Amino acid sequence: MATYLFLLGLIILLFVLCISLCVQMCILIKRRTDIADNKEKENVKKHEAQRSFFVTVVHDLKTPIVAQLRSIDLVLNGKLGSVNTKQEEILRLTEDSCKYTLKLVTTILDSYKVDCQKLNLKKEFFDMKDLINSCLEETNMLAEEKYQNFILKITSDESKVYADYLQIKRVIINLLSNSITYGFKKSPIIVNYKQNNDSAEFYINNQSQEISDEDLSKMFDKFTQTELSKYNTLGSRLGLYLSKQIINLHGGKIYAKSSKDGCCTFGFILPIERSSPIEKQEKTAS
Repeated sequence: MATYLFLLGLIILLFVLCISLCVQMCILIKRRTDIADNKEKENVKKHEAQRSFFVTVVHDLKTPIVAQLRSIDLVLNGKLGSVNTKQEEILRLTEDSCKYTLKLVTTILDSYKVDCQKLNLKKEFFDMKDLINSCLEETNMLAEEKYQNFILKITSDESKVYADYLQIKRVIINLLSNSITYGFKKSPIIVNYKQNNDSAEFYINNQSQEISDEDLSKMFDKFTQTELSKYNTLGSRLGLYLSKQIINLHGGKIYAKSSKDGCCTFGFILPIERSSPIEKQEKTAS
């Protein structure tokens, strides 16, 4: 009987010790979890503060750049007196530099908006043919500097789409600019557009250095470096990244291809919407 009671007491003691040990382990795990959570929250707050500071600085850069452009425009238009040929040349170079900086600042801000899901599309019906021709006119001088020529190929009569005009224009201008900048001198740039009942496709073929499959897979990433140094500039990376996000927001797809003969293709596909959300609601109500 005494042995039985001794064993029973020992079992109870071991049970109590086990319970105590489990409680201590739970407390220790909770403390470590709380510490990890606090550190994560601190890191998130720190990251948000840094990003907010960065975006604020970039946003504040827009004001002086716009002021510089307006001042240069006043001088070039003779509002403040005549300028000689050399002065005009320097002012044109300065103006181009300011425009590039403003474009870069705008791209950085819009990339931030996309990351924070704050870029709202303003969709409307418009003619893609007209938009493409407008974009070609805007980038024609850049192409002429490298003795390149545009060849426009439109293989469909229908060209109406429902999308954000300004954002799609940004994508087209970016793809055209990249094709000009990274294409070989004196080479043609073939601009293609086709549309069917389900989708609209815009793509550009140009002659340039071959891009490996690995680099193609990184081409639209935000900060990933590629082996092609020419695509590693901040403007190119952010421009392609932002273009991808804009097309994604439209429910479309952006792509890049390259062949061994140096033919590169950059383009995107948009789904066709036949009616706006308001028209859909009216049809449903009726």
